[in-house]
Amino acid sequence: YNHSKTMGVLTGSIAHEFNNLMTPIVLYAELLEENETVYREMPEEIHEMKSTALRCGELARQLLDYSRQGKAEKALTDYDAAHAMREAVSIVKKLIPEQIELKETICRTPYYIHGQAGALNQIVINLVTNAVHAMEEGGVLRIQFGLSSEDEHYVRLIIEDSGPGIPKEIQQRVFHPFFTTKEIGEGTGIGLTVVKRLTEEHKGFIRVKTEEGKGTAFILDFPRAK
Repeated sequence: YNHSKTMGVLTGSIAHEFNNLMTPIVLYAELLEENETVYREMPEEIHEMKSTALRCGELARQLLDYSRQGKAEKALTDYDAAHAMREAVSIVKKLIPEQIELKETICRTPYYIHGQAGALNQIVINLVTNAVHAMEEGGVLRIQFGLSSEDEHYVRLIIEDSGPGIPKEIQQRVFHPFFTTKEIGEGTGIGLTVVKRLTEEHKGFIRVKTEEGKGTAFILDFPRAK
């Protein structure tokens, strides 16, 4: 990409991630407005709201670093992916409408991966948001996480919807920046680009399995930290 294209992808990604990260903050703020005792009764939700705000601040810092140094430096660490997944699912549950049934299978065993803390939250929010949009009239959303059945050195995340699937003619373009099938104003075409980038930052791999009329599954494999 030339310089302008690179900046466009960067700012688009940041804007999209901010939008998704701010969604639970807005939801919790609405709860606070509706019930004056919610602050005392919902300490876990308040904690999630604060942690999300902190991640927004981290994104802002990365953008500032990029503008000053030409690249954004990220703090990478080994973290418990199973715990991060449980935290992510607790957030997205509040984003799923009633007409969609959630079936989750999250392992309890601590599996550590190396990457940026909070990235799994962004990955899950993006993939779940796309799945929800694909099932406007309802359906089943499955979230699975655990040790890969093919290679014990990897953990696997699968997010599958029962939507209409992705047409063959556009399957190779779903990870391209700014590509979207949504109407103007409904999508940026950045979500899957962000997911792919965050997965690769973990030295992981992502693939899509889809069939028209039978739904779509995104399969992500992350190498376990040594």
